[in-house]
Amino acid sequence: METIALDLMGGDQPAEVIADGAFEASRQYGVRVALVGPRGILDRQVLRASRNGATVIPVDASQVVAMNESPADAWRGKKDSSIAVGIGLLRDGKADAFVSAGNTGAIVAAAMFSLKAMENIDRPAIATLFTTASGDIALVLDIGANLECRPVHLAQFGQLGSDFMSTVFKMERPRVAIVSVGEEENKGTRRVKEAHQLLKSSDLNFVGNVEGFDVPRGVADVIVTDLLVT
Repeated sequence: METIALDLMGGDQPAEVIADGAFEASRQYGVRVALVGPRGILDRQVLRASRNGATVIPVDASQVVAMNESPADAWRGKKDSSIAVGIGLLRDGKADAFVSAGNTGAIVAAAMFSLKAMENIDRPAIATLFTTASGDIALVLDIGANLECRPVHLAQFGQLGSDFMSTVFKMERPRVAIVSVGEEENKGTRRVKEAHQLLKSSDLNFVGNVEGFDVPRGVADVIVTDLLVT
């Protein structure tokens, strides 16, 4: 049975709302959920879980990272936060995934410092799946982990996205595109044009530039974007 570590203290809703989602996921998908949070809150949720037929494991974390805290300060000063502890479960092989709706910067920092990056990948990316008009899916990244990226980072996001779609959805040679202000190769910012050339010279199945309205059209399986363009 897979174990999903869940940050009870992240997001805008009370811990009870987050726990309810965990209970439903446990029942529906047959997964074990490691609830991560302060002991007092955990005790109440574990009792509720037993009444709801969910399989949960309580994991104590005495600290909470606020939404307005500096990611670096949170990592250095709150080693027992629900984010740090949850990421630690993933690092130590005690969880198969970590889920949090908390401070994005703190999550990225904890992942970078604790899990480390893949070989030849300098930065992480946040990705989301879009349903296309044909009912297929497209992965879009980065959507918030980085405020500004160099061209090489954008090219690396293409690699990350391609690996994800190949591994998770068993796609052969996922089509990779980059968002620009036009389909032509010479369109876009300097950063995007340089990233285009890096992607073009890579081993990826790069199909060129796309515009924002192309995302739901299903013209690519992986869509790389620079926040300054979007």
